[in-house]
Amino acid sequence: MDKATYELQEKVIAIIWDWISVQVPLDKISLFISKIRSIVVENLDEYYPRECAFLVYCDARFTSPVITRELAKSTNVDINHIESNESSWAICKKLHRFHNDHDPGIIALISGASAAYGPVLTKLSRCGWHIQLFHPENTSREYAHYGDRNWSVERLLDGEIENINTNTNFPHTVHFLVTELCNNDDSLGFLSNITEQYQTRVIYFNEKAAEAIIELKAFDIEGL
Repeated sequence: MDKATYELQEKVIAIIWDWISVQVPLDKISLFISKIRSIVVENLDEYYPRECAFLVYCDARFTSPVITRELAKSTNVDINHIESNESSWAICKKLHRFHNDHDPGIIALISGASAAYGPVLTKLSRCGWHIQLFHPENTSREYAHYGDRNWSVERLLDGEIENINTNTNFPHTVHFLVTELCNNDDSLGFLSNITEQYQTRVIYFNEKAAEAIIELKAFDIEGL
């Protein structure tokens, strides 16, 4: 059957950029966004790509208005202001929302490594999402392996970028995905006890999916 005789299946695309951990020079922003969009839709000849979101997370306290204006010049790019130490948490919540609201498609995450992403990206991948990671060149292999495809930001712009910001938001934090929670007081009590006893917090809770992500502050081994 000729391709023109049937309707192509839609493929949802969500692009999230953590500006706090991956920053590019002002004069490269537009080019960078264009390259990201071009790469993400590669090899989708059998699908109709639909970009449902291009979100940029940045901290308004430390991001120059010149930068945000340049980001806003690109079509359909939404800027979300978030405190620097909360960006990974906010992105994880958004990734879960994409999963709940759409059939599996493509997630493109532009970010430095963060322990918070592991459980979320693993779940999305198992559920059929195609994960594409764009990260600084010196990012750990462990993080890069969460992606079905991954690129270094330096390679993407042909080595033209210097001094890439590679902050990791939770250097002494680990995250656990807890599944199969019962919808009753026992499960809520369990989460409450864990947070109180081990100085943790629940950064994500989905009652319908019966799952939660717990943030645990790890001990600073170097300080012992």
